Amino acid sequence: MERLLRLMELQQRQSEMQQRQLQEQIQAQVSAQQKQMDALTRIVSTIAKQQNSTTIMSEEEVQAEKTKHVSSSSLLKMTKFKKMNPPDFNGRAEPDEVMGWLVKIESLFTLLNIKGSKKVGCAALQLNLRAYDWWKAKKQELQGSNPSAKISWETFKRAFLEQYIPRALHRQKEEEFMSLKQGNLSVEDYDAKFAKLAKFAGAFLPNAEAWC
Repeated sequence: MERLLRLMELQQRQSEMQQRQLQEQIQAQVSAQQKQMDALTRIVSTIAKQQNSTTIMSEEEVQAEKTKHVSSSSLLKMTKFKKMNPPDFNGRAEPDEVMGWLVKIESLFTLLNIKGSKKVGCAALQLNLRAYDWWKAKKQELQGSNPSAKISWETFKRAFLEQYIPRALHRQKEEEFMSLKQGNLSVEDYDAKFAKLAKFAGAFLPNAEAWC
């Protein structure tokens, strides 16, 4: 009887030991999985921070490129210009929108008394995406071997219009403007059409001869 009791006690102790070992194994597995999850979370967080840092640096690099070699007086003009919230231009626009952008930009130049090559610097700040890529390449082409050479506003406008408004369409719009008559149009409709076509008139061109 005593031997049976000891045997039962031994079996119970073995069972308890096995349960403790099993619990320890489970806890160890849970702890290991938790550590893996924590490590994975840190990795994901690090990658996200690196991506955000890269994006920020890219934007900063673009802005730095736009304002490279700019004098303090030009920077002051550019700051005032930016405060007016001028429209952006990304290179994807209808001809009317292209001319509309140019007219708005020039109206700000007049308002802020921005002159000469400072106009080019201010306008370039508003070029994004394809338009920025185009101007970066065009600027290098115009400056040639002298990267510090100033580009006149007339030169910029000519290049800009040639890039984004087909010459045939421009001639068509100019002819429509020159031959525009009120006829059966109401005063409001006539004024609206006049204003729309006036954007394409020779007065807005940097050099009318370049488009003849």
